[in-house]
Amino acid sequence: MIKKKQLYKFVILILLILQTYFFDLIPGLNSILTSFNSEFSKKAEMIFLIIPFLFPLLFKSTDGPIQRTRIFDKTSHGQWLFSLPIIFLFISVAAITIASSDIYSQTIYHTLSDYYGFFILIGYFSLHPFLSGRDNIEWFYQVAKKFCLFYIGVQILGGFVFFETGRVLFFYTPVALSNIYALGRFTEGTEFVTFMVYCVSIKPFLLQKKWVFSDYLLILFGLVFHAFLSKGRMYLLICIIVCAVSVLFQIINLKREKILKIFVPIFIFLLTLGIYRFFLSLGFTNLNGDRAASYIARASSVNYFSNHIFYNRWFGIGFPNSDRYWWLLHGVPGVDAAGGHLWYTDIGVLGTLSILGCLGIIFVGWLLIILVIACVLSKHKQVVLISLAYLLLSSISLSPLDTGRVWMFSLVLIFIDYGSCIIHKERIHV
Repeated sequence: MIKKKQLYKFVILILLILQTYFFDLIPGLNSILTSFNSEFSKKAEMIFLIIPFLFPLLFKSTDGPIQRTRIFDKTSHGQWLFSLPIIFLFISVAAITIASSDIYSQTIYHTLSDYYGFFILIGYFSLHPFLSGRDNIEWFYQVAKKFCLFYIGVQILGGFVFFETGRVLFFYTPVALSNIYALGRFTEGTEFVTFMVYCVSIKPFLLQKKWVFSDYLLILFGLVFHAFLSKGRMYLLICIIVCAVSVLFQIINLKREKILKIFVPIFIFLLTLGIYRFFLSLGFTNLNGDRAASYIARASSVNYFSNHIFYNRWFGIGFPNSDRYWWLLHGVPGVDAAGGHLWYTDIGVLGTLSILGCLGIIFVGWLLIILVIACVLSKHKQVVLISLAYLLLSSISLSPLDTGRVWMFSLVLIFIDYGSCIIHKERIHV
């Protein structure tokens, strides 16, 4: 007889296969599934995140109803610290959908067609019961790590062949293929690789286990992938910082006080100096470099979208149809600076706020308050602090609420729930 835990694992395996695009090994499949599973479309992901809600209808719970626990209740694993702000976000998106439908004269269906990604955060609720147990989290970590290592290995092989011969070896999504030929960048899967490096960084504190060879290998592969294949400067910076912070916390946990008092300040100073020098070397503000156009477009996007946060008073731009209102979502050529080349997805959480407006500000503020409380009150602060660093760095230019990142954002919130109140006795069994 199939058990509920096995169905959860099956759903997660499917989600990981979708996240790695079938490892780009099946001819034509990624092209066929473009409208369901690509960098900008996650409809298939949404469907599989809804499926776990059907499990209670198929299986009788042995634990009774899951009750909302007090924040940082040390007698329970089942914390749901972010449930209220996420429900608030869903209500806000529904309200903006109705208002946008009226303002922009479009149906509810067409209004949501480009903006359903916010609801992928439902993964926080559907996967939380399974990922509230240590054994299940460890299973997820080990499986996801193997997926990531194999995926990066495939990309490194594909990248080597492409840069040596100009031939694309595997079968990528149309967007990824375009970036490979036009920019020489392997941009597919960048969010997943970065997320897995984050998972490695919190492993010593979330699972109470030291890094092993495969963990070091994933960090190395992740850095190589971003440095030479995706060439994503922000992704690379995030990976370096979360790993460095993890190393620092692991050093602090060593019980050699005299050595720590001397070594830790030196390590912090060298780390800060190294990250600063590395940040400068990436040339984020270099107007003479190869990515001068990228910097100008992002700077113009910041200026444009920051002026649209209150575009419709209580919400921002909202959800206009991307074809009919291209001028509003990307600026007017010849009128707005870099008009026609402005993307709210390029400026992180600020771009999200330009869409959601006041309601988005409330949601983000609510999350930050919970995270700050977690940092102050949690006994196990490392998971929360590393997660906070990961989210803040991502939010600069990579909003966690973008369609391609929302599922991983929900997992980060679940890990914070678990990590902020780690106990040894399991409460939830699925």
